[in-house]
Amino acid sequence: MRITVTAPAGNIGSVVARTLLERGSELTVLARSPEKVASIAERGARVVQGSLDDISVVREAVDGADALFWLSPPNYAAEDFRAYYNSLGDVAARVAGENPELHVVNLSSTGAHLSEGVGPVKGLHDTEQKLNSATRRVTHLRPTYFMENVMPSLQTAASDGAIYSTIPADVAVEQVATRDVGGIAAETLLSNAPDSPRVVHILGPEAISFAEVAAEVSKTAGKPVAHVVVSADQLRPPLRAVGLSEDSVEQFLELENALAQSSLAPPPGSNVQRGTTTFAQFARDVVAVAYRRLSSAASA
Repeated sequence: MRITVTAPAGNIGSVVARTLLERGSELTVLARSPEKVASIAERGARVVQGSLDDISVVREAVDGADALFWLSPPNYAAEDFRAYYNSLGDVAARVAGENPELHVVNLSSTGAHLSEGVGPVKGLHDTEQKLNSATRRVTHLRPTYFMENVMPSLQTAASDGAIYSTIPADVAVEQVATRDVGGIAAETLLSNAPDSPRVVHILGPEAISFAEVAAEVSKTAGKPVAHVVVSADQLRPPLRAVGLSEDSVEQFLELENALAQSSLAPPPGSNVQRGTTTFAQFARDVVAVAYRRLSSAASA
């Protein structure tokens, strides 16, 4: 089976690419920086260099493909986050329309059934609609909140013993590890294409509150770490300081508010698949390694 994968160097795309190679697929990856996917190329993948916003490059990458994994990478420097996602969605829809037998597996997000009030997910909602209008052979994957979202907070966990958020500590979400999302995406690409647009929600194996997340990080860090609720005004300056545009900051805060209100849950009767990685496993496998590196760098 001939499959094209976008964003192959990321947490999800890399798992998709490796899994497909292990399953014997004829793989093409579209990468802005080929050196980041050298290990995939060494295993036999064809590499097309370029960007997702260049339709000629995307056309080259999908030429002869049976399936396409489409992932719109976030651009936190974008002055208009929704417009940025829409520009990529236009490319995806154009290519899908030109290749009616191509099975497009689109990585979307929980909450994409909503057109407003969900921060950056609004742009993924728009992309779903564009693809639905362009092709019948599309599967939208809507993963829930990623476990990896805790990783940027390890710095303050180490320095302040705190993970700062506007989300109340008792809010529980069925968080999912990106490695599980990648595995499900690969299996979806290898499966039969639908005859009409299909949506699959990807959840984790358990609901875990943000207070419980902090407790797991505490075990990993070997020191107390608390989930500390702050106001949106308190969170804006540090978000700007790490390079988020003004619009990206506001979209991020809107998304946190949607999580706090539990408005991102899949609609009743949704098609659901679940990952198997618990947050405790994720903390041992991923958080612990990153925290040790952080501590070593701080003491060097």
